[in-house]
Amino acid sequence: MLDETTLTTLFLDLVRERECFHSEDDLKFALAWKLKENFPKANIRLERPYQNISGPGDAGFLDLLFNDGTPVGIELKYKTIVGRFTSKSGEIYNLKEQSAQDGGRHGFCFDVYRLENLVREKKISQGFAVFLTNDSLYWRLGRKETNDSAFRIHDDRILQGTLAWNPKAGKGTTEGIEKPIPLSGTYPLSWTPGNRQTVGNGFRFLVVSVGMAGRSEDGSKTD
Repeated sequence: MLDETTLTTLFLDLVRERECFHSEDDLKFALAWKLKENFPKANIRLERPYQNISGPGDAGFLDLLFNDGTPVGIELKYKTIVGRFTSKSGEIYNLKEQSAQDGGRHGFCFDVYRLENLVREKKISQGFAVFLTNDSLYWRLGRKETNDSAFRIHDDRILQGTLAWNPKAGKGTTEGIEKPIPLSGTYPLSWTPGNRQTVGNGFRFLVVSVGMAGRSEDGSKTD
């Protein structure tokens, strides 16, 4: 089974080998390939559709489904600051300025919530929310009182409870994502340094492990 220690180790190897990624899709495919290399018998799916992924009646897609007998779901986020990077192999990466950190933080917290739903529905037995970025505004504490304070994912934070926007947050920030995010679990956050030689402060990544269910996707017991 793919556990947190193994995934963290493989992801660290991946970001050091590749150094940089052109997009979230590039990262998603590279991780799937890395997992297949290390678990050749596992079934790996990208963009697996599920019902109730964001709540009752909501359909959506899981970024990556890993199944070696126990189904594990992975949600990925990749956010960058602008810059140009040339890898050791000579490949050129033109990174975009994605900014909108408040939306990025909310999106990651929502990924955790989606994984909780899939575990609760017994569609997966374990979930991992993974965030890779070279934007230090994600892993640093920053100002305490902001419109997205509840969604902060800085180093050493404990993510838990119902997360909601500050009432002062404008419609332009919250439109379409207004609803609070009710998390069931408690998640200590710890960022891991990846490649330090790229744009800005280098890349760091966050891995959050989400729950264990009692049954696998086909209904058989997993523990």
